[in-house]
Amino acid sequence: MRVNAFRVLISLVILSFGVPFVSQSQDLPVRDSLYSTILGEERKINLVFPVNYNPQADTRYEIIYCLDDVPRFLRVQGAFLQNEGFMPKNTILVGITNVEKEGANTRDRDFTPTTTFPGSGGAARFRLFLRNELMPFMKSRYKAKDSGHTLFGGSLGGLFVFYAFLTDPDLFTSYIAIEPSLWWDDFYLNKLAVNKFDSLRNLHNTLFMGGVMAARCGIWAWVK
Repeated sequence: MRVNAFRVLISLVILSFGVPFVSQSQDLPVRDSLYSTILGEERKINLVFPVNYNPQADTRYEIIYCLDDVPRFLRVQGAFLQNEGFMPKNTILVGITNVEKEGANTRDRDFTPTTTFPGSGGAARFRLFLRNELMPFMKSRYKAKDSGHTLFGGSLGGLFVFYAFLTDPDLFTSYIAIEPSLWWDDFYLNKLAVNKFDSLRNLHNTLFMGGVMAARCGIWAWVK
């Protein structure tokens, strides 16, 4: 499990910096959507399939759920990373797009665990949307596996990744947070982590946090 998580991590870091490999599979993501009763709105997703994807086969797929969508991932071909062994071959990238409401981007609502200004503090509901709606949707429509999935995010998305790990550590197998906004609400998650980490010592999932903010806060990587 650690080897797979490390390979996924390396591939995501490569993708985050947009290394310009030549595209070898689909040029554009497949767009889909589902209505969320938890969030009370339609949520759009973009999917990038592996070259071996066959909806008629019995194969089940691991999913990398990407907060803030997947534009950067299209700069590097997933097929290259899979062929080189950095990413499992049966992996689908799912970009979770944000919603614009009255001129405001709902990432400020969805990714923040506490309310510091009007419209923030919706992370708990967004986590329920992932668990109870989006992940079952992917399992029924796109043959996602029961487990083995990854949550990836940066900045406020990285903040949510850390929040999800602390509050629902079994939801994903791997959690990857790049430059997480740990400053949120006077470092709220850092304080929460102090009370949570002891209970997570027997967890066999992986959390990776990288970036200047993570290093300054004394958190670089937590692997279990």
